[in-house]
Amino acid sequence: MRIGIEAQRLLRTHKHGMDMVALHLIENLPQVAPQHQYIVFVRPGDDEEVLKRFHRVTLVYVSSLSYVDWEQIWLPLAIAQNKIDVMHYTSNTASLYCPVPYVLTLHDVIYLESARQSSKNIYQRLGALYRKWVVPKAAARASKIVTVSNFETSRIEHVLVNTKARLSFIYNAIDENFGDNNFCAPSFESKLPEKFMFFLGNTDPKKNTDNVLLSFIHYRKKLNGSLPLVVGDFPRTYLKNILKKYKAEELYNEIITLGYIRNTDLPSIYRKATFFLYPSLRESFGIPILEAMACGCPVITSNRSCMPEIAGDASLLVNPEDTMDISMAMLSLEVSAPERNLLSNRGLEQVKKFSWKKSAQQYELLFNEIHIGKQSHKLLLKNA
Repeated sequence: MRIGIEAQRLLRTHKHGMDMVALHLIENLPQVAPQHQYIVFVRPGDDEEVLKRFHRVTLVYVSSLSYVDWEQIWLPLAIAQNKIDVMHYTSNTASLYCPVPYVLTLHDVIYLESARQSSKNIYQRLGALYRKWVVPKAAARASKIVTVSNFETSRIEHVLVNTKARLSFIYNAIDENFGDNNFCAPSFESKLPEKFMFFLGNTDPKKNTDNVLLSFIHYRKKLNGSLPLVVGDFPRTYLKNILKKYKAEELYNEIITLGYIRNTDLPSIYRKATFFLYPSLRESFGIPILEAMACGCPVITSNRSCMPEIAGDASLLVNPEDTMDISMAMLSLEVSAPERNLLSNRGLEQVKKFSWKKSAQQYELLFNEIHIGKQSHKLLLKNA
């Protein structure tokens, strides 16, 4: 079987969650099912180094002016030219006129939930508008729809009618080397304080950044906590405005921003952090929860959305809209080494439940099911 995989952003330098999911599936599918041919469609990019991670994979470069014409015009042509049997769209959207049956990985439907706050970023707003237009149509035409948690399955069933019979969930995982001391590039070591809490947030409203910062202010000013806060890809101007809003400008130098953090840089930060903050308002899976756990870092996360499902009993669960609840959790983990050790040990066990190889095997079963159905349909037509 010739399996096509859409991985448009695979070669971009600054990869994010969905890019990493596609990367790991492309790594693992040829290992668990080497009898198939894997043709991966990508847009040209600067990260050619990532290609060293792939074996028994054929890359097809598809150029375009934009994300939209790549997916809706040039990709379908490339699929037809490469005689694909089954196609896998990995990142929420799909070509509306795909020439072959396809699996659609629908990570979330946050952009279809009208009650959700819009992003302030113009690029993210345009992306949300595109997904609102494409996703209902693409989901209606997909042979199979996959999402990444049981929680998100219920949300998709609620938002997109007539998907239940074709919908299943396959868990994400993390790089199997993530807990290995050799799997890191400690390029941020000089910027990190001796002790700190770590928050991997951004300005997307679902990341709950404003409440995290307000919780940090409460923790330092009302609860007399002492740890500084280290955050990832986050503009200092935004930080300054938030601190000014809450009259806490004196904490400006207690918050260290690192900019974009590569996947190979994350382990050394998790390992050094006293604990990791992930109190999002809404997630479909929450890969950073498992990343932190694999590095032995205690986790504070939300008591809603998919987070309890992924974290199990290996994290401290908080109400993400209750800033004092978050603050008290911060203080609790700062002062209690036994509690940190308990969560760390539980986290190391929890992360073992998730595997990219297992996820790849489940995807391969879906590809086979679609292909067998396609062949049976052809046989019926031939004998009619």
